[in-house]
Amino acid sequence: MAWRWYFSAMSDIVPRFLLYGEAEAEMAPRFLHLETILARSGPHGWRIAPHRHAELVQLMLVVAGGGRLRLDQDWHDFAAPCLLLLPAAVIHGFDFTPGTEGWVLTAAEAFAAEAQPEGARLDFGAPLLLPLGAEAAALERRFAELAAELGAPALGQAAALAALLRLLLLAVARAGAAARLATSPELALFSRFRAQVEEWFRQHRPLPDYLAVLGCSEKKLAAACRAAVGRSPKQVVQQRLLAEARRSLLYTSLGVAEVGYRLGFQDPAYFARFFRRHAGQAPSRVARRP
Repeated sequence: MAWRWYFSAMSDIVPRFLLYGEAEAEMAPRFLHLETILARSGPHGWRIAPHRHAELVQLMLVVAGGGRLRLDQDWHDFAAPCLLLLPAAVIHGFDFTPGTEGWVLTAAEAFAAEAQPEGARLDFGAPLLLPLGAEAAALERRFAELAAELGAPALGQAAALAALLRLLLLAVARAGAAARLATSPELALFSRFRAQVEEWFRQHRPLPDYLAVLGCSEKKLAAACRAAVGRSPKQVVQQRLLAEARRSLLYTSLGVAEVGYRLGFQDPAYFARFFRRHAGQAPSRVARRP
């Protein structure tokens, strides 16, 4: 069962869909789609191959069953009850346990950001896998309310859907996602650092440049990174470069040297050494073959 609502107002081989299996098309500013996990995954044998969506975020509530989530090259096991948040453009895929039950909400990234409640905002830039307890029932009610509104068009539906989406995002925050992502001062600093890394990682900027923008000491930033991901600031930048290198080598037809150049490495040999040191293998072994 699926509902869709529209409010009108790379050479890589990973397919980009509006929704899985559907060709990309122009998207309305307030695109909203809700369906059961069964509706999309059942016809595909409970396997969703790696793909991505441009400018769409997804929230998946798993109420029974489970499976494995693939993010880039990493696999993550999940089991009901849990909630998954998938940012726009992230490469993802699923192997569901047959019979898995739940909901998948897909929304235009800008619409979801607009609907976020003040004081309980989620980080739509980072994937989230949140195990749930008793709060799963409240989230399931919110998804069901959205489904009911989408399934019975009525006067003021646009306003109702925006309000119900806000309430759903608030329920996610109350389930613990917001506290996990952004309430701790250390995690808030790390979130700001990660955003700056996303802007600068191809430029190979020195650490003092980050410290100047963040307005903190090296010791404070190091503590925030250790608390959040168990790595030093330098390692965070290196891991972001490595992730982008892997993605380009695996999913595009670019050569090793060209990937290195696009990531700010002027010397292909230096890029190859960097990749081998951090990935444990030569980039030529990872690169997609024609």
